[in-house]
Amino acid sequence: MLILTAEGASALDKASWKIAEGPAMILGRHAASDLPVVWDSAVSRKHAAVQIVDSRLHVRCLPGSTHPLWKDAKSQKEATLEVGQSFRIGRTWFEVKSDVPMTPVVDIIPSGIPDAAHTTSTILSPADIRLAVVSENATALWTTTTEKQLAEEALRILHNVLYFAELLVVLSCENIAAANRPTIVHWHKNKSGVKASVSRELIAEAMKNSETAIEVESDVMGGSIKKGRWAFCVPVKSDAAVPWCIYVGGVFGEGADFGPFLTANKLSPDAGVTQLVAHLTGAIRSVRSLEDRFDGIRQFFSPRLLETVAGDNATGADLAPQETDIVAIYCDLRGFSKLVSSESSDLHGLLQRISAALGVMTQSIIEEEGVIADFQGDSALGFWGWPVALANGPIPACRAALKIQRLFRKAIAARDPKLAGFQVGIGIASGRAIAGRIGTRDHAKIGVFGPVVNVASRLEGLTKKVGAQILMDHETAAAVASHLSPEEGRCRPIGSLQPAGFDHSIHVSELLGPESESPISNDDIENFTDAVAAFQKGEWDKSRKLLGLLPADDRPRDFLLVQIASLGYQPPKNWAGTVNVDSK
Repeated sequence: MLILTAEGASALDKASWKIAEGPAMILGRHAASDLPVVWDSAVSRKHAAVQIVDSRLHVRCLPGSTHPLWKDAKSQKEATLEVGQSFRIGRTWFEVKSDVPMTPVVDIIPSGIPDAAHTTSTILSPADIRLAVVSENATALWTTTTEKQLAEEALRILHNVLYFAELLVVLSCENIAAANRPTIVHWHKNKSGVKASVSRELIAEAMKNSETAIEVESDVMGGSIKKGRWAFCVPVKSDAAVPWCIYVGGVFGEGADFGPFLTANKLSPDAGVTQLVAHLTGAIRSVRSLEDRFDGIRQFFSPRLLETVAGDNATGADLAPQETDIVAIYCDLRGFSKLVSSESSDLHGLLQRISAALGVMTQSIIEEEGVIADFQGDSALGFWGWPVALANGPIPACRAALKIQRLFRKAIAARDPKLAGFQVGIGIASGRAIAGRIGTRDHAKIGVFGPVVNVASRLEGLTKKVGAQILMDHETAAAVASHLSPEEGRCRPIGSLQPAGFDHSIHVSELLGPESESPISNDDIENFTDAVAAFQKGEWDKSRKLLGLLPADDRPRDFLLVQIASLGYQPPKNWAGTVNVDSK
């Protein structure tokens, strides 16, 4: 039997489970899971299967899980862990432990009153020895997996070199200048039965000035006294969202390690050692903050693109917005509004279904080396052309669109409860745009801006009118006709359409799957193409006859027949072959 522990970003977010040999147990955010992790939104409803295999713990992400597990700084879909090893999902760390209780090891510090020669200078180890102790233990800081463990290890190291201190505390100091109380991350007290306290004023001074602050109790005139309390506070400088500080305190006077009439100068070496530990701790927090940011954008980039934006030669300029040729894909769920009305009593379940559907879209885009730019409720926007220039034009976008439709068809055929009732409309357009990191330093996203994005969105809207699943502009369609194998996808023209609000028309085409996967044959495409050409020339009788050769359930056929019927079966005067679509 093994023990699996979980610890999230909050001190309250923790759990522990016994894992016995036998069938796999399900780890997920649902409260009814075998191993529930209800506090982390990165954990899917049913995220991973956990099972003991050859005395080790095997963890495998389930289909539909939106985030991988991270082990040894690498994202993985499955991993096998020994006792003592750990992995992360989102902001939650998991560690494998043995169910055999460990005998606690306690360091016993010799007691007794120091002799007369026991002064401050002899209590403290020489600087080089103390630095060596910190250096030897620095690796232990890097092997911690949670903020709490990092704080615990930092205080353990300090206790080894500042064992005379009565109190060592790591504090979280968010907005301390605004009179908020600091929060204790971890503390260590050397003597039981002694009331321990910290000075908020000292902490505020250190955090405000971002420098070590030292305080020694004195008389009303500021003079030295025989006995009293001392403390210093060292900021832990890092790029982490919430700042930390290390607070160390004790007493001086007869019988204490520091003798009477202590001054702040005598505490400077001890504060210096603490500053070193604080520096190491801050560096680790900065690295992990960067990892969290990197993990946050991982879901928007494919592994190859991640290497581009985060490689050894990458700079901040690599993410800077730039004008470039792009291909935009806009995907929108059908049936969303109906589900909101029918499942309003189970909003969490509805959110899980929407997330699963969006996951199919985003994963398909990322697998084709695309970038996720935005989510808008039940819609997703992706693009190609930045940070890597287009190499194959719009072909990857078309492959992603066909893959999305294929996955939804399979899910519906398999009666997948998460995707049941959904269909997807997709628009693809090619053109110039500005793409890159848009926003401020602290609040930014990867985005794309330009008319091509609006065209892709309007094409997706036209899928509802035309009755097609995937619509493309002329440039994209030309690339499909020239470079996409018929075994992957085919193209048929729909005609010249002018969406509402546009001052120009768009030559619209439909992207279809291969003949083996579609009810529309190659002969059907040929007849439809001739029908569209006749429609645009005003030869509507010929167009109607050709459209009559197509399958009765072909909705783009119905779209053209409705246009002809709505105008009395005769083209109007000055007919230019363009259909005005009166709504999105």
